[in-house]
Formats: sequence, structure tokens, C-alpha cells
Amino acid sequence: MVKVTVFIAILALDERRRKSKRLDIFCCISYNNAKDPENDEGLLYHMTKRYFSRLLLNSIARPFIIIVFSLIAAFSLASLPKLHIGLEQKLSMPEDSYLIDYFETMASSLEVGAPVYFVVKDGSNYNQRDVQKALCGGAGCNDDSLPSLISDAAQIPSFSTIATPAMNWMDDYFDWVSPNSPCCRVFNANGTFCDSKGKTSHAISVINLFQVPDRENICTQCLSENKRPTGDSFDRFLPMFLGDIPSETCPRGGSAAYSSAINITDEHVGASYFMTYHTPGRTSDDFIKCITNGRYFNYI
Repeated sequence: MVKVTVFIAILALDERRRKSKRLDIFCCISYNNAKDPENDEGLLYHMTKRYFSRLLLNSIARPFIIIVFSLIAAFSLASLPKLHIGLEQKLSMPEDSYLIDYFETMASSLEVGAPVYFVVKDGSNYNQRDVQKALCGGAGCNDDSLPSLISDAAQIPSFSTIATPAMNWMDDYFDWVSPNSPCCRVFNANGTFCDSKGKTSHAISVINLFQVPDRENICTQCLSENKRPTGDSFDRFLPMFLGDIPSETCPRGGSAAYSSAINITDEHVGASYFMTYHTPGRTSDDFIKCITNGRYFNYI
């Protein structure tokens, strides 16, 4: 915007100079019509028309001019691979902008990179054992599962820009629903979710209103066997996991970390993502490298 405004102002000043019959280079010197050799076109126009254009059209000088411009073009093409893609963000801001301090502080002090999301598209049946093995990262999972590949990449900083292993909602869900965990419980009366604080639902009648009933007496474990849920069990308890707020008793509640990571519709579990972070990026080359490296893990 500044450049466009200044350019228009310069054009207006030049037009005012021309109408006041002043030279273009030596604008302090005025001339009259009798001394105007080129019908008031200016000294620069006169020199271009009288000398420079004739030099360009000269049959002897023309080959040399073509050779010179060809060499310049060749050197320009040879330097293209060394040019950096992108533009420094500070160059797009006015010098007195407060964002300059922000960009400088980010370049010198930021120790975490941009978040990166690995999205599993809609269509995967999460309640099937083979899909779970491809998306979990614990014992019994595939060696080439998505979380395992991301975790391996985070261990090779010379190859990858992935900084940390991904936040894996599936592993946390399996730990949350496990009978060994104090998290997943359902009310004996109606089978609704009984959170770790032992809050009763409206369907539970409490005889003594001044005494909160013991959670272990009114609730039962979601699973009776220490196995990963499949089929209807997986689909039934997953919304409970995503709605459970972490607490001292159950820190693995998924409401805080994964409430937006999984798209659950009325019919099935849709797309989901696994989030992690890149290494700190400070230049356009760093950002482009992070995007290229993230696309390398286009798994599902």
C-alpha cells in the first residue's frame, strides 16, 4: 500500500513539473518553448530518442547487445536454484509495526514448532482389531502403525522435522476403558456413564440426600476382561471417554485432549486426527521443510 501511494504521488509531481516547463533531471531549471528541442518531452526522452534508440537499432552494435543480454539471462537462470522460496515476514510489515518485535522474538526464543495433524479419513472401522493395530502404538500394535512411524521420525532429527510422538487418542482410550483403570464405570441402575467423581444421574434415586453414595457400590466396570474393546463395546464407551473430564482419580479423561479429535456421527465414528509438533521453524525454508516432511507420512 505504501509503495502504491508513493508511486502515484511521484507521477503527480512529475506531471506538475512537466506543465511548469522544468527539466526532468535538473528540475530546478526551467525552459521556454523556444529552447525545447523535443516539443516539451523532457531531456531523458530526447536522449533516448536521439541516441539510445539509434544505438539499439545499429546493425553493428545489435549483435553485441544481444550477446550481453543473453549472458545476463544465462547468469540469472544459473542462480535460480540458489534462490530461496518465500518471503521474510518482517519485510511485509512497516518498520514501526509491533509485529516486528513479535517476529524477532519468535525467531530468537521460540522452542516449539507449529502443530501438525495426521488425519485418518472417514471410512475406517475403528472397532475392528486390524484397524486398531494400525493406529495404536503400544504392545501388540503393528510395527509400522501410524503412531510408531511418527515416534520413530521424532528420534531422527537429521531426517525429520517431527519433534515429539503424536498424541494418540486410541492408546489413551484403551488405558481409560481397561478394568485395571479407575476411569470407565457405568451405573448399575441404567448403564449410563459414572464419572470418576461418583456423580449420580437423574435416573438414580438417592435415599439419603446428605450422603453421596460410594462409587464402587453403585457403579460397575465397563469391561470385565482386560482386552481392547471391539465391535459395539468400542462404539459404546468411546463417547463416554471423549466426555470424561480429567481428574485426580482419572487423569486420562479424553474431554480436554481429544474432544475435537474424533468426529462421531449418529451412525459411526468418522475421521480423526493424531496431533504432534514440528521442530521450531524460523524462516520460510524451515516452514516449507516442515510441510514437505509432514506429507511424507501420508499413511491413511
